[in-house]
Amino acid sequence: MRISAEEIVSLYNERVKRSGAPQQVMREVASLYDGDIIVPLPEIQEDERPAIANIAKQGIDQTAQRIASVFPETATFPMSASRAELERARDRKRAFYGFHEQAKTQRKLRYAARYLIGYAQAPIRIRPDFAGERPWLDVRSPLGTYANPSGDPTEIVPSDCIFATRQTLGWLKHRHPDKYVLLEKKKTDDASTPIDVIEYLDANEIVLLVSRRIGEQGSMFKEFNEALAEEHLHLAGEHVELSRVPNRTGKPLVAIPGQISLSQQKSNFSQIVGMYQRASALDALAYLATRNAVLGETWLIANPSETPEILHPANPGEGEAGVVKGGTLQHRNVPVQFQERTAVSDLERAQRLTAGLPSELGGEAATNVRTGRRGDQLLSAVLDFPMAEAHEILQETIEWANDAMACVDYEYFPRSKKSFFVAFQGEKGKLDYEPGKLWRSPDGGLATGSKVSYFAAGLDANDRIISLGQRKGMGTMSDRTLMRHDPLVDDVEGELALIRGDQIDQVVLARAQELLANPQSMFSMKDMTALKRKVRDGLPIDEAMDDVMTAIEQRQQEQAQQQAAQQNALAAPNALAGAGAPGAPTPEAEIPPGIAPPPQDLQNLNSLLLSARGPSFATPQG
Repeated sequence: MRISAEEIVSLYNERVKRSGAPQQVMREVASLYDGDIIVPLPEIQEDERPAIANIAKQGIDQTAQRIASVFPETATFPMSASRAELERARDRKRAFYGFHEQAKTQRKLRYAARYLIGYAQAPIRIRPDFAGERPWLDVRSPLGTYANPSGDPTEIVPSDCIFATRQTLGWLKHRHPDKYVLLEKKKTDDASTPIDVIEYLDANEIVLLVSRRIGEQGSMFKEFNEALAEEHLHLAGEHVELSRVPNRTGKPLVAIPGQISLSQQKSNFSQIVGMYQRASALDALAYLATRNAVLGETWLIANPSETPEILHPANPGEGEAGVVKGGTLQHRNVPVQFQERTAVSDLERAQRLTAGLPSELGGEAATNVRTGRRGDQLLSAVLDFPMAEAHEILQETIEWANDAMACVDYEYFPRSKKSFFVAFQGEKGKLDYEPGKLWRSPDGGLATGSKVSYFAAGLDANDRIISLGQRKGMGTMSDRTLMRHDPLVDDVEGELALIRGDQIDQVVLARAQELLANPQSMFSMKDMTALKRKVRDGLPIDEAMDDVMTAIEQRQQEQAQQQAAQQNALAAPNALAGAGAPGAPTPEAEIPPGIAPPPQDLQNLNSLLLSARGPSFATPQG
């Protein structure tokens, strides 16, 4: 069903009003994260910022970085047991990884993790990239997301959604000059005048329009994450439709995963805003008290029946004395109070307990922690289960994103010839495919399904390596499984081949040492030197050993030939002397063959030569 631009603007304004309170909480968290909390003290200058530790920013960043330090794995399943279908299943897996690699999803998940921890929501949007003819993944800010509410808290895909972002009239004139002339202008407008870009999408179509906010004047540019006092500034007024395209996938291309709670989706950090404000106010009071104590107070005391007056103020830097008429000056020191510091420390502890932020996140160890194991237990008790919950939410979201990207690839670019190199999550190689064939199952449907999972939900990159090593040590995990989950191993089979090659190199070196240590071996120190020189020149150890052994065999053959020639030379005079004797062999008789070429094993050759030269013993006949 087609929706008009007026209906979209009406829906947008209605949802802006309804989401005013939840988004105000998000803006407070954003102000807390950015350090823009206002300290309500008239003695403090307006441009001064709070001077206490911002543990909220530290906690959001630390938790989000641990969550996003590992990327979930994708598994695809063949539609049949044929070899061709098995290859297509692996190609689909490579295509998913290729989409994430091109869209930089691993880095974008760091934004999503921060939104999920700080705002309790992390909107994900899939769109067709017509320039590159590929699906694309975007992470959108919850402050500009207005989705159709669902009664099911476990449903992450809304029936329709509206995204709002800020742009300028200069952007509109450059990108859509034909629509620029249709938007109503004011005399105060210029290229920097802000406008709202509103995008509506559902299962049927995607509509893009621009609008002016009601009551907005001049070049006042305000972002969505600013705490605005006037509610009407968010509402759309004058608008122009930019584009309208059908949604060929037939499903909403947006998911809004959120934290699990009892009633409202609020992060833990929304509850510590007041604590941070109070701690900032107390710190400001302590600062004022300390400054007054350093400067002190000067009082002008009037003489009886006289009006005191300072004729000339003192200037110690120039050595000028002050002149007072009709009174005297008295200087008094103000005592410093330290109760404010204790109160600030108590409020900081309250923030840590409320938001679940142990001091270890800031690189500090608690005073009652004596061992590293105990520190790890404290971090585990606070972070492991929230991280596991976040990982389960994100793996469901990435699984939906895989399906949506496959549908976009199939529906929008079915005949586009794709060719790219994949090096992501252990998959490495070139992929050539056509979406219209890759994503079609043997029965004519779409084969877009995948299974996304983390190795162990709740473990960050460091803990995962330790856990992998422990399971390998216990004998419950193979080398291939360990390497598949190791983030530093890109090619499992290639890495295994290198490991086996290293093991064989060790065997070759051990054999060379054994031959050198054997006095009966033909492997000499000169051969070892030649082996060392070849390896140092960059030749692999196996090839270098091959060359050295070939040289040794050639040397042995030359020695054997020389020995055979010497034996033939000694036997020739004896043959000539007995040529006339009866029964002596004629000169034309064949000369017995010499010693056969040596066998491969050098030790056997030495034994053969020794037995040939030694005396022969005859067995006595009884």
